[in-house]
Amino acid sequence: MAKQQLILYFSYSGHTKKMADELSRQLGDVKTVEIKTKKPYSSDYNQALAVSHIEYTNQLLPNLSNDKIDDMDDYDQIFVGFPIWEFSVPMAVVSFLNDYDLSKKELYIFDSYDFSNHNNSQRDLKDILGLTAKSELSIQSANTLHPEQPIEKWLKDNKLVK
Repeated sequence: MAKQQLILYFSYSGHTKKMADELSRQLGDVKTVEIKTKKPYSSDYNQALAVSHIEYTNQLLPNLSNDKIDDMDDYDQIFVGFPIWEFSVPMAVVSFLNDYDLSKKELYIFDSYDFSNHNNSQRDLKDILGLTAKSELSIQSANTLHPEQPIEKWLKDNKLVK
């Protein structure tokens, strides 16, 4: 029996959304949910990063506008995407994941970054939520315009597609 897959993503400037869309296409149009905050981050990048710094430093979980996913238990593989902020996972994503027991799920991370692919997202997901990702795909934001090949390779390397 095929594993049920779900894509969750948070995107600030559209780069991670492009990755989520391509991932969905390659996996076969699986259910995709965008994580959205009730109060959107500023369109001014520096202001948005300042808020994310405060959230991360103080472990503040922003309020979300998402509805609860009632059928979360039906999914075996969860793909979680986000931009790297504070060299880690944005607190909006932590806020969303915090509402579910994903400890028995296969978790895969995909993220976009601007300057450095060094990040602590896997460590922080484990420390904050007790979650361990099986694999992580990081793509520099400028390269998310055409993420087809790195996503295809990542999926094949992880035996997620034939």
